[in-house]
Amino acid sequence: MSDWISVEDRLPESENPVLTFVSGEFVNASYWVTSDKHHGQQGWADCFTSDDLDGVTHWQPLPMPPQ
Repeated sequence: MSDWISVEDRLPESENPVLTFVSGEFVNASYWVTSDKHHGQQGWADCFTSDDLDGVTHWQPLPMPPQ
C-alpha cells in the first residue's frame, strides 16, 4: 500500500512540512499554506525557498528521523 495521498482526497494541515510529488517529475519537501499567510491565496510552497510550487499531485508525511 502506498503512503502517498492524492491532493484530490485531502490536504495536509497548513504549514506542516510534507513530501510532495510534483506532476510525475520529482519529490520535494513542501508545505500547504492557507490564504492568511501566502500572498492572499492557498497553495503549495517549497520548504527551502518558500517559492510557490505548482503541479503537486500527491503528498505524504515526512518519515521519522534516524535514531
